[in-house]
Amino acid sequence: MSLIARGSTSSGLYPTSAEGPIVGRYHILGCLSTTADGVAYHAIDVADSMPVELRVLTSHREDSARRRELFARYRLLSLASSPSIRPLLACEEHAVPPLLAIAFPRATPLTEYDATTQTFDARLRLARSLVAALLQAHRVGLVHGGIQPSAIQVTQQGYASLDFTGWGLTLEEQQSADAARDLTATIAIVRWLLDSDLSVLPQLAEYLTDFERSHAPSEFAVVELLAALDGNAIPTAETDFSKTGEVSIELFAPPDGMHPARELAPDKTAEVPIAPMAGSGAESLLANLPDATHHQPVFGNAAAGDGGLLNAGETYVIDTWSSQAPVASRHRTAEITVGTTLGRYQIESRLGEGGMGVVYKAIDQSSGQVVALKVLHPTLVGRGNSLKRFRKEARMLAAVNNPLVTNLYEANEDQGLHFLAMEFIDGIDLKKVLGRLNRLPESLALKVVADVARALADAHEKGIVHRDIKPENILVLDGEALLAEDLAATSDPTQTLVLEPTQFPERLKIKLSDFGIARQVNQSESLAATQAGAILGTPYYMAPEQCQGKGEIVPPTDIYALGCTLFELLAGRPPFLAEDAMKIASMHCFEAPPALRKINPEVSEQTQRLVERCLAKKPADRFADAAHFLTELDQLRGSESRNFQLHPVLPRHDPGQLFRADFSWDLQSTAAELWPLVSNTERLNRAMGLPSVVYRTEHDPERGTRKFGSFRLAGMTISWEEHPFEWVEGRRMGILREFTQGPFKWFLSTVELTPLPEGGTRLDHRIRIEPRNFIGWAVANMEVKWKGQGNLDRVYRRIDQTLLDRPSGRDLADPFESPQPLSRTSLKRLEDRAQLLIARGVRREVADLLEKFLREASAQEVAKIRPLTLANRLDLDPSELTEALLHAAAEGLVTLHWDVLCPTCRVPSDACDTLREIEKHNRCEACNLNFELDLASSVELVFRVHPEIRAADTGMYCIGGPEHSPHVAAQVRLEAGERMELQLALEEGEYLIRTPQMRQQVKLRVRAVGPGRSAVEFSPTMDDRRELQLRAVNQLLELSNASAATIVVRVERTIARGDVVTAAQASSLALFRELFPQEMLAPGQLMSVQTITILAAAIDNLDELFATLGDAGTFGVIERHYQLLDQAARRHRGTIVKFAPDAVIASFADPAGALRAAIDTLGTLRHEASQRAEELGKPPIPTRLKIALHRGPALVTTLQGRLDYFGTTERSAAILAQRAAAGDLLVTDALSGDAALADVVAEHQLEVELTSPGVKLDRISIVERLQLPSNSSLEQDR
Repeated sequence: MSLIARGSTSSGLYPTSAEGPIVGRYHILGCLSTTADGVAYHAIDVADSMPVELRVLTSHREDSARRRELFARYRLLSLASSPSIRPLLACEEHAVPPLLAIAFPRATPLTEYDATTQTFDARLRLARSLVAALLQAHRVGLVHGGIQPSAIQVTQQGYASLDFTGWGLTLEEQQSADAARDLTATIAIVRWLLDSDLSVLPQLAEYLTDFERSHAPSEFAVVELLAALDGNAIPTAETDFSKTGEVSIELFAPPDGMHPARELAPDKTAEVPIAPMAGSGAESLLANLPDATHHQPVFGNAAAGDGGLLNAGETYVIDTWSSQAPVASRHRTAEITVGTTLGRYQIESRLGEGGMGVVYKAIDQSSGQVVALKVLHPTLVGRGNSLKRFRKEARMLAAVNNPLVTNLYEANEDQGLHFLAMEFIDGIDLKKVLGRLNRLPESLALKVVADVARALADAHEKGIVHRDIKPENILVLDGEALLAEDLAATSDPTQTLVLEPTQFPERLKIKLSDFGIARQVNQSESLAATQAGAILGTPYYMAPEQCQGKGEIVPPTDIYALGCTLFELLAGRPPFLAEDAMKIASMHCFEAPPALRKINPEVSEQTQRLVERCLAKKPADRFADAAHFLTELDQLRGSESRNFQLHPVLPRHDPGQLFRADFSWDLQSTAAELWPLVSNTERLNRAMGLPSVVYRTEHDPERGTRKFGSFRLAGMTISWEEHPFEWVEGRRMGILREFTQGPFKWFLSTVELTPLPEGGTRLDHRIRIEPRNFIGWAVANMEVKWKGQGNLDRVYRRIDQTLLDRPSGRDLADPFESPQPLSRTSLKRLEDRAQLLIARGVRREVADLLEKFLREASAQEVAKIRPLTLANRLDLDPSELTEALLHAAAEGLVTLHWDVLCPTCRVPSDACDTLREIEKHNRCEACNLNFELDLASSVELVFRVHPEIRAADTGMYCIGGPEHSPHVAAQVRLEAGERMELQLALEEGEYLIRTPQMRQQVKLRVRAVGPGRSAVEFSPTMDDRRELQLRAVNQLLELSNASAATIVVRVERTIARGDVVTAAQASSLALFRELFPQEMLAPGQLMSVQTITILAAAIDNLDELFATLGDAGTFGVIERHYQLLDQAARRHRGTIVKFAPDAVIASFADPAGALRAAIDTLGTLRHEASQRAEELGKPPIPTRLKIALHRGPALVTTLQGRLDYFGTTERSAAILAQRAAAGDLLVTDALSGDAALADVVAEHQLEVELTSPGVKLDRISIVERLQLPSNSSLEQDR
């Protein structure tokens, strides 16, 4: 580990003694740098005595997206072969912590390269090696992301050396990394290297200018740039560039043991335009057709895999086409066969061929994932717009990224062969299914077409048109198995099956393939194209505008093909039949389609009208796009996506017997300001004068967890079942209650916030009630219209005014209720006890603010005082206010309590008055979850005003509202089979989409750039390995419930709660242990703490001290050391948990606090020794204290009447301290990568030296010895 400031490097710290630490087979010599990913060391591989750069990944959880991305990069790096790429020598992904070794950089940074002193040959060699490295990395799908002069090393031989591991990239660099950015940065560096020679190299200058002007430089441009550099080289005695366009093999030959050298520069190939078809009459219908597509369906057994860096959840376009880049290629002479490698993909078999190229089944060698590899025919690379169209369609595929589409993983080029790596589908095409079943039942056909439309909707929104919708391009997952089941169900295998609507519609899943892959076609037996240079499209499904070549190809073009496909699914044949393609094209343009119900009378009239509209001759008469079509189709199916505005869904009722109340306010505050307050139904209900509620929970095996509530209202007992709240953060929330007792059948309340154009927000509050009888009508009118409207008006306007009056700093005004005056006795008692806080050392300002809060806050607020939340509200230091509250508890101002937090919903599942009452295992009824407590995350310290001061309202007025789950951005309740589209405004970050009713959960990454919509379908068999991506701020998320039960879906932030004082943090405070020694676990109870920082201190050679100073003198030394450690621990939020004459153990919740305490203690001892030496006129006596810091998990128990820690973390720290030398301050690698510790080291200018623990300790391989500077001003710092 390293405590060098993050992003900086260390020099001169390479001790070469044999005592240096050993990690695996590596002997650590010194630390190089600390980054956000971990620590890099200079090391020696003891197996071959070779220097390496050893990197220890310490800063990311095992399941973090960044960690997965890094190791996916490393797998790709192992496939890249270029001497200018720093090779990966070893990668130990499952080591603890994970390690990787790369070649040690025997080179200097490009920033120190003086181009003016180098010959043209030297600068050209450097430029060419840089571009060659880029080409080889991009060839296997690996991008750099941070190319700049400081990231490029220059070897002693004058070649470039690049690190492609992605180590230490900033978040912005990670998110923006792509091949185009790599190339743009590289071109700028090449121009800088060769700038003085461009005046005599006009061809090269022209190339560079073209590349710099290009908005989307391509990988093909990298090849061309390399050829340009090579072709403009001046022959020398060292290098032979006599053949233009050919790179010297010696220059780029990889070292022994690596992949054989490949030719890196292409030949120049002139563009050969494809001649358009000539003809007249009907033939002119097919002239100059727009792009279309056709290829053989892909099917087989898909292998599971994470996809490496380029996976199904994220699409990366490794290269994009630039129309300004010159066209060139060098074709492979060998035929592509089984075992051939293209990029990082190894060919397994040939699947099919079309006019534009061949489709192969291949294996991604970096991950083992099966892909479909579509390879463009080499002969088409220089012909017309073939390559341009191929690249253009790759960009379209990247933009789609839909779970119902066979998505693009990568578009790349290898030795002149251009290919697309696509999702490999385990299924057969819908055409084959129709061949077995003849036609589909109407409900199933509509479901299939609805899924296709859903796949198209996002593409149409981006202006992308598929252009070849047809059954062959709709793949049915597990189609062979479905057909086999139905084949087994019939006694006659030759009999044509016609499925019943109830047979397997739920199981049928489709993927839309060949999305936008333009392919040239001509006639074949099936009228599908195979030969390049003929027609574009598949005649059976081509829209009139495609056939005529007139007008734009727009989304309604896809709607026409979708209508043809739906017609065929229902009729068993396309709408137009003929043996001649020209005749079919003419029919599309001029003839009306046959009536669908005449072919299949079972089709409904509504569906026939839908098909007829799709097949309208004019695009304007069809549906505008897939979303428009889908809305109509879902209404026809009775399964349209519900708008969130319609939630919660009302029970069945008579609209004429419905009580309605709609209230509206135009408020001056923003929706973001209002949401935390108006969504706080716990506070709102009490402020409106509603009574508290008695809740109970039942677990129903079929319906899951159910909540019931009751209270007395208007002299009656009212009981109800409370359905889950539904909300979208900052916009809308609603709650439905169905009554089992009382004057109502059900009650619905919704609140909606809408920003106003002129500023401010409109708040709409709607209430719907179905009264049970005339008493219900009377109660509804009295409680809602007479009382409720006035109360709501008072509370909402008070909230708005409080927000407007709120100062930028401290906030004491309660936004819900006016302060209630205390009695004289209570007020005097409050003032007197507040003065005792000042006597205890609490700052007067803090004491005064706390007193005012306890006096003026509402009875609900003082019932649960959370220190960090209150500190933020009062603009106070959190540590200072926490200690003030501890003093207040000791003086009778507040009482101390503990909340048990559910690890899933993060809501209190239990409350205890003492730690002794807390049990190791707990249960959250809301989540139906049993969990084991962790004192570092599951138990929270809270306070309550003392009953002698004033009464606190501990009643529950509402549970399950947004205020209880601030990490939940959205929560919706979906009935079985229901779909919903949610408009969200998620910020960048990591999220989970999950439901408590199922174990599966889907990870969601929101980034600055990404798709605007995505979909998740929840079912018992759902695959939750897929990771979704969405762009930040505005998203559309479609949620579907394919299960048989009602579910509640949540979109949750994954960040840990930072607004709680946990039991582990409290028990690490010396003040807490001093004031509340009775707060301990039950005898024999062992609780876990996930992470705790331990400071172990020992006195060196205690026996010698006794012999020299005697008992009294030694006791004085030990006592002084203990006093200094205790004082330092208290200053930095720690506490001493164990004390013995030769050792002290202290715990800290904050690692930086532990290091500061150690520095303070050693600094003070050294300062005191210097003072004594100066008084005596003798050299100072070195301190005997030695300290070790370590971090890890521990067990907490009660020993000898106090909380104590037990486990390997404490034991390892104690052993390390005992074995250290006098004056040592040792820090283990368990604390590596901690930015706060690195900042402390930099702040105090500590010297860092690597050493070995000297003994085998669990999870400790490297130890850093920190040395205080000789001119330390630590005394002044304190």
